[in-house]
Amino acid sequence: MPNKINFPTREERKQLLKELRELEQTQGKEFASSELYQKYAEALNVLDQKMDELCTLGSMGLPPEVNAEEKDQLLTLLANVGKAGETFLGDAQEKGEDLTAGIFRTVGRMQGMLAKDFQTISRYDPRNPTYLSVLQEHSRTKTIDLKGQNIKTMGNM
Repeated sequence: MPNKINFPTREERKQLLKELRELEQTQGKEFASSELYQKYAEALNVLDQKMDELCTLGSMGLPPEVNAEEKDQLLTLLANVGKAGETFLGDAQEKGEDLTAGIFRTVGRMQGMLAKDFQTISRYDPRNPTYLSVLQEHSRTKTIDLKGQNIKTMGNM
């Protein structure tokens, strides 16, 4: 499995959310009170609630499978967060803010992670049901199609 620093797990996503909330309280007060940031935070909260719902273990110890309706809901929520985040970061860039530090860096990291989720979920076929945690793992793990050949042959080693 790849280095988890590059491919956040659900717990690491929760850590990014916690980091974002702490930044809101400290250095990001003026940004956190802006209308653009509030739209981003609201969209992120709605998405996080939906993801929590899809990761909650049921009576059999398994989370619910992602069906077609939930796939559409997730894609809509991910798009909403993406648009709100890009608007917030774009406005900050126009104002000459440093996007590599503080609240802007964390929002940028969330945007990158959620973009990977969007790509994976949009390719997901609900006719072969699976869980959100599996989909997120696929979005964070790089795979190589060997086309039926072994690595030695393909790598010419």
